[in-house]
Amino acid sequence: MKKNKYIYASLGGLDFLFLRLGGPGLCNLLFVWSRMIILSKKHHLKIIPTTWFSLKIGPYLRKELDKRSYKGFFYPENNIYFFKKIFLLIFKKKQILKVNHNKVSFDDLIIYREFIFNKLSNIIHQKHLKAIDSFN
Repeated sequence: MKKNKYIYASLGGLDFLFLRLGGPGLCNLLFVWSRMIILSKKHHLKIIPTTWFSLKIGPYLRKELDKRSYKGFFYPENNIYFFKKIFLLIFKKKQILKVNHNKVSFDDLIIYREFIFNKLSNIIHQKHLKAIDSFN
């Protein structure tokens, strides 16, 4: 772990660093993201912003209203912006710990529930937080 300076959540599908093609749904993505932020805290790693934006063919074929692209749902986790993200993920691979989507379970996350909730609350776009607040 000492050689790693950064951490990145590899969310599945084909990741083009600004957009993913296919991949799992939001709940499964949040498992990966949660493990990434926990490892970031434990090992003092800088988070490379997650590629949330996704294009999936299924919702279009089924003519669903929600295309599940997740575009605009989340703010970046920190101030590593697009070109630096590309540079790190292409040229500094040995310094990056990649977290992937191989475990779907709450067992190891439950003790970090409050930490995860606070981090997630900080990256959810304000318009979505307002929508959540309007639910009974």
